[in-house]
Parts: sequence; C-alpha cells; structure tokens
Amino acid sequence: RDVQLVIDASRIRSVGKKGQAAPSGAQVVKADGKFIVPGLWDGLANFLWYQGEIFLNNGVTSFIGIGDMGEVFALYDEGLKRDKLRGPRAFDWPVHFQGPAANLTGLESPFDSPHPIATVEEARVWTKRVIDLGGYGVSFQNGAVSQDIFKAAVEVAHAAGKPIGIRAGGNIGAREAALLGADFIPRSQGVAPAVSHTPHPAAPAGGFGGPNELEQWAQMDEAKAADLIKLLVQQKTALIPSFIQKAPGLPTGWDRFELQARRLFADPFLMAYYPGARAQTILCNYLDPPDVRPDVIDVRRRGYQNALRFHRMLIEAGGRVLVGTDGGNFSLPGLGVHHEMQVFAEDMRLTPMQIIQAATRWPAETMRAQDRLGTIAAGKLADVLIVDAD
Repeated sequence: RDVQLVIDASRIRSVGKKGQAAPSGAQVVKADGKFIVPGLWDGLANFLWYQGEIFLNNGVTSFIGIGDMGEVFALYDEGLKRDKLRGPRAFDWPVHFQGPAANLTGLESPFDSPHPIATVEEARVWTKRVIDLGGYGVSFQNGAVSQDIFKAAVEVAHAAGKPIGIRAGGNIGAREAALLGADFIPRSQGVAPAVSHTPHPAAPAGGFGGPNELEQWAQMDEAKAADLIKLLVQQKTALIPSFIQKAPGLPTGWDRFELQARRLFADPFLMAYYPGARAQTILCNYLDPPDVRPDVIDVRRRGYQNALRFHRMLIEAGGRVLVGTDGGNFSLPGLGVHHEMQVFAEDMRLTPMQIIQAATRWPAETMRAQDRLGTIAAGKLADVLIVDAD
C-alpha cells in the first residue's frame, strides 16, 4: 500500500512512498486505491507467435518454455530485447531432448524437437550447443535416457548457471530426477507412480499410453509421499503440476473456465489472426472430459484430491510449486494462468500470497532470474501489473 515506483525505461529505478516528488518531466500513472504486483509467469508453455497478445492482455509477462521453438527461439528472444516484438519474455531454449526415437527420417533439422540423445558425450555436446544458442535452460521430454546421460547434461547446464528440467518417468523417475539435480519437473510427471502404493506397469518410453495418472494418485501412499516431499525440498526441485490439463472436468471452476474460453475465442479481432484450428482444439477439451465419466469419476476425483494435497504439503514443507498451464496446444494461453491460479485457490486451498509467489517469485527463482524478475524492487525489470483489488 501507498508505494510509489519510479520506472526508467524498462527498469524500476526506486521504490518509495506515495506522495514523494516525482522526477522532473515524469509521466505519472495514478494508481490510488489499487495494487501493484509483479508480472505473472506461465511456468510451462508451448509458445507460438500468435499467443503474444493474449499472454500480455492477461498480465502474463514471462513464460517457461519446453524447447519447441527451434532456432526461431533465438530470433524471438532477440526481437524482444530490441523492442521489435511485443510478447512475454521467453525463458525457453531451442530444443528439448529425449531418449531413443524410432520415428525419425534422418532429414530433420538439427534443432527439431524432441532431439534424441544416445550417449553421454552427445548429452554434453548438445547441452552446450543449446546454451550457446541462447537457451535459458535445458529440458528432457521424458526419462527414457540413461541416468548417466541425464547427469552429464545436468553437469554442463549447472556449470553454465542454467536450470534443467525433465518430465520424469521410465529410467529416471521423480526421485531419481531430484537426486540427479533436476531443477524442475514439468507437469509433475513421474510423481504419481513414485508415491503410489500399488505397482503399475511402466509407461512406454514416450510417456503416453501408460496407466492413468489420476488413478495412480488415488493410490497415494502417505509414507512415500512424505519421503518424496522431503527429498524435493532438500534438492530444491520445483514441480509444475498443470492441474487444468492433468484433471480436465474436475476443477471447481471448470464451467466458468469454459465460458471464459468461449468468450475469448468469440472475439473477431483475436480470431482475425489466431489459428481457428488451435482455438477449436482448446475448446474441444471442454466437451465430454474423460475424467468425469460415470465409470471413472470416483477414483479420478480421489486421485485429483490426493494430487492437490501432495502439492499443498510440498509448499507447506518449504518446497516450490509453480503456476503453469502446459498451454498453447491443449490449454488456454494467457487466461489459463488465471484458471490455474484459481485452482490453486479453490481446490488446493493455498493462501493468496502463496499463489501470487507461485506465479511470480518462484518461477523466477527456478529459472535463476530472481536478480531481475519475480518481485518488485529497485534495479529489476519493470514487468508490473496494476490491479483493482488486493
């Protein structure tokens, strides 16, 4: 309350008290009675060029990518830095890695995603190559590589001061990922089988077609959950659950989310350039969500509640859970961040400050960008929002 910011170009020069004399010639934005918060982050996004406007219009000023943009990422990042493009800051990288792939032709671009890594030396060379091209981090699409391969990539990334993430599973489960130095686990992949008290058949190498994740969560073993939480806190491994995509149909606000999505894609000015097929793909997720069908709703609702409780316990133990949508392809860009924050409030029952930090400070810390983003302080980038309510 009663704070006055002085912003010079793109940075916060000072944080003072309301009523102090403004610098000579300053443009004054009066925000009396309103509240200033840091720009929001989407902690997991499949970003494409046409999403920039709806990210910014919904207050989302940064995102953590998955390494899907190829070499275009470097040009996008440069365009943002030179004020030639208008969009969210991309904490992304040119390509993400995976284990053996049987569907390649040999004609792919070197930076086609996902890029298979077969040896420890390849892991070292390609991790450095991704970072040299300007990548803000490194990620693995799945845990199908050997632990030695992932460990080598971790060593190179951390030596360069960059974070590394992995969708755990297969050879590298959630526990192994944390022990090997993973900074974040997108979609909390691999956590459910790690805490389930019932053995489940392993998912295929690509991570698809395995047992239903919510049904694994329904079998949560309290002792295993407590042990994993302790490890994640100790290793400072953040989780990005993406509940909107993890449990379609089950969040309390699901009907509200659908209405808002339909209103968004009914805007003719947006749809003048937003690909109609992508909008329809997102809207189709609201039709007959598989988790609320009569034959599975009870067990999957129980799994959803356990997943929420696990992530809440992780935060209460001092761990980090980030707001992230895995949006762009199957979840709403921009507005989806608000939906995920509402899940954190209504279903996970976090405090307002925990939710704000999960969408601002904690993603910045995970990406090792806390020196310039995530909180409001002198010297940081002026990615700020003015909102009407506390």
